[in-house]
Amino acid sequence: MTLPAFTFHEVKERSVWDEFVRKVDPHTFLQSWPWGEFNRRQGNDVSRWQVHAGGTGGTPVAAIQVVHIRARRGRFLFCPHGPILADQGDAVALKAALGFLVEQGRGCDSDFVRVSSLQPDTDVQRRLFRQSGFRPAPIHMHPELAWLLDVRPDAAALLAGMRKTMRQLIRKSQQLGITVRATTAAADAEIFLDLYRGTAQRQHFVAFTDRYVADELAAFGDDVRVLLAEYHGTVLAGAVVVFFGQSAFYHHGASLPQSSNLPAAYLLQWEAIRLAKLRGCRWYNFWGIAPPNRPSHPWTGLTAFKQGFGGFSEPYLHAQDHVLRPRYWLNYAVECARRARRGL
Repeated sequence: MTLPAFTFHEVKERSVWDEFVRKVDPHTFLQSWPWGEFNRRQGNDVSRWQVHAGGTGGTPVAAIQVVHIRARRGRFLFCPHGPILADQGDAVALKAALGFLVEQGRGCDSDFVRVSSLQPDTDVQRRLFRQSGFRPAPIHMHPELAWLLDVRPDAAALLAGMRKTMRQLIRKSQQLGITVRATTAAADAEIFLDLYRGTAQRQHFVAFTDRYVADELAAFGDDVRVLLAEYHGTVLAGAVVVFFGQSAFYHHGASLPQSSNLPAAYLLQWEAIRLAKLRGCRWYNFWGIAPPNRPSHPWTGLTAFKQGFGGFSEPYLHAQDHVLRPRYWLNYAVECARRARRGL
């Protein structure tokens, strides 16, 4: 289909998709080809579109990976951390992509279209989405405030950029004989899942299912690692780290309660950072943190931990919805209740 000055082509070949998305190198893996395949494993339909300026054969200016979600509370199209733009400031291409998503939503009888954008959280972007018929969603889908670390400096400089206590705890872990291994073995994935379930129960958060994590590991293959920190045969902490483009992403974490006396989690993150450097990454993305001035936020403790390694925050525009059918308001009520329950 064609909108004025732009043509939209569905992409069926990974090489075509990767060529554009890797060149843009967004701070996300949610528009990567494997994330689409992960969603297919989860039972969702996925479509990928490339936006060309100037008609057929024109310059690619954007890419849109769309997940078609069917839930009990409604059907909707979801664009996670997209659309991806060749020029992040290209408002014309972004408006065209948003208009295309709305048309796609109408064409497949969706109740609404949801976009969790990587656009900065500014008045300009909020106005652009509002002018395109979007409204703020009642809840976020993915973290909207990320914490990133530039891992290009050498190890000494990275350690110097941390809080003093972080350096001390990393060294203490090494002196105690805690070790960290990065693995793709199925048996180690099971160890992580056991640890993850226990962490969710202890800390009272809603965990992803075993199938969710297993499907993610399968979809990313060699571009994901399970990291396990071990002390005298006992695994104390674990992480799932995804690699895409020039970034490594700390996507899931878990630990044993007794590990508070053995600072394994600090060494685990340091080894994840070192692995990111070894793989040629520019960024280590700690994923989501709590908003500032929200001391009661459930991520407050985790945020202090992540920020202790040094780095900077990157705020994204809050998730935006385009309402297509009255059934949307049932979903709105359900998600408002969920947000209140989780203290977000």
